Amino acid sequence: MADLFDVVSDSFFKPLSSQFKSIYISCLNIIYDTYRTELSYGADREILVAKLTDYFEGLGNLEIQFEDDQETLKDSRTKAATFLRKLKEYGWVE
Repeated sequence: MADLFDVVSDSFFKPLSSQFKSIYISCLNIIYDTYRTELSYGADREILVAKLTDYFEGLGNLEIQFEDDQETLKDSRTKAATFLRKLKEYGWVE
């Protein structure tokens, strides 16, 4: 039987154990719902960023700073693009 980490990267579970885990879960739900409504097996990146931007706008003026980054994210579109990029880095989306 294969080890789980032979299939997924070591950082795969990082979003679920981070301080922003509830935000990651919400982002994943938005991405999943977007994929479900598409006719193909994918969704355009700009559509995902727009939907995630709407989500972050709904959170108000929440400032986000990751431990490995010195920049504080304030703009909703930047937050959306950053969370999408991080989910891609961790292996959650392609």
